[in-house]
Amino acid sequence: KVGTAVVTKLMKPFGYTKEMIDLTGTCALEHFTSTIAAELLQNPEIQAMFQDDTMYHLWMWHAVEENEHKAVAFDVYTSMYGQGPKAYFMRSTALLIAMALIFATQSYFTAKLLKTDDKLTWKDTKYMLKFMYGRKGFMTRQIPELLDFLRPKFHPNDSDTTALLATWREKLGL
Repeated sequence: KVGTAVVTKLMKPFGYTKEMIDLTGTCALEHFTSTIAAELLQNPEIQAMFQDDTMYHLWMWHAVEENEHKAVAFDVYTSMYGQGPKAYFMRSTALLIAMALIFATQSYFTAKLLKTDDKLTWKDTKYMLKFMYGRKGFMTRQIPELLDFLRPKFHPNDSDTTALLATWREKLGL
């Protein structure tokens, strides 16, 4: 909330409202979560890491659910604010801020979990960094799709996950 208040204060002279900023942040975060969710549904290597069947099914269901509603906030945003330069600037800025905040938060909590498990060693940290941000890392692979949000005529449904979701609904008995 502090971050939103600061951004709102800085952007108010340019005609950006708190509501626009909040909705734009939601759009950026929804894009981020749906992109990660699609990766989870498509990546058997990540899926194989689940050791508990209940958690596996919960996360796969959640990944389906994230992709089912990936365009809702975006559609509300474009309905309210359009796709002109002002709306484009705000959503592009929101994605860059969201990515920075998620990177910082994810890094902090990863380090905290590694420390809790007595694995905050150079070897384990190096493995985690390679796993997440190496050439074929979990997050690195998603950068092109995450940055697609910056395309002026972007829409979340441009990344068609219809067949993927149908497959997973069947697998999960939904």
